[in-house]
Amino acid sequence: MPVQITVNIEDISMLKEIKQAIKMIKGVISVDKSDAMKSYERSRADVKAGRVVKCKDKEDFFNKLGF
Repeated sequence: MPVQITVNIEDISMLKEIKQAIKMIKGVISVDKSDAMKSYERSRADVKAGRVVKCKDKEDFFNKLGF
């Protein structure tokens, strides 16, 4: 059964070399680049898509939650 690991790199310019190095390891069957969004990127996407609710105060917030 294949197992997946995640490698986070800081310098994107090294991506090609890192992928080549990982492919040389015995047993590696594939190396793919993931475009997973960071939390702040997901937040910005939520705002852009209108998935944000504005509340005037905490009472308004709780009312919108149904409490």
